[in-house]
Amino acid sequence: MAAKDESLPVRARQRPGLSVGSGAGVRVARYHAGRLALERGVPEEARDRIALVVSELCTNALRYAHALGWPEPRCALTVGVNRWLTEVWDPFPWQDLRAAVAHDKAGDEEESGRGLALVAHLTDNAWGVRPSTRGGKVVWAVVRW
Repeated sequence: MAAKDESLPVRARQRPGLSVGSGAGVRVARYHAGRLALERGVPEEARDRIALVVSELCTNALRYAHALGWPEPRCALTVGVNRWLTEVWDPFPWQDLRAAVAHDKAGDEEESGRGLALVAHLTDNAWGVRPSTRGGKVVWAVVRW
């Protein structure tokens, strides 16, 4: 059960349900995020952070859920007053990813293992995970400017 989060956007414009079923899907989600952010006048520095967050969350969902042949992950984008919310659903069972990030120390030579730590940094730690009512989980992140 997700706690009420005052950081969620108000007077929002949303782009719901983008399929992230392939590497092309990640690029499409990043493209739509960029277009929506530009249309809403999001500052360039925030747009750069948003692009990275969307890319990391979508890539993680694709890598872990889609690799098992499960339903395609979905990405919802919401922009409000000085805030951006990215939510990525995947069918993989809920787990406490925040705790995993706190204990995961990827070595300098490792090629992966830093994505959620990067998301935490880009969002000033405004991210989390919650179980989804349709099964699986939703990983969300808020970028503020």
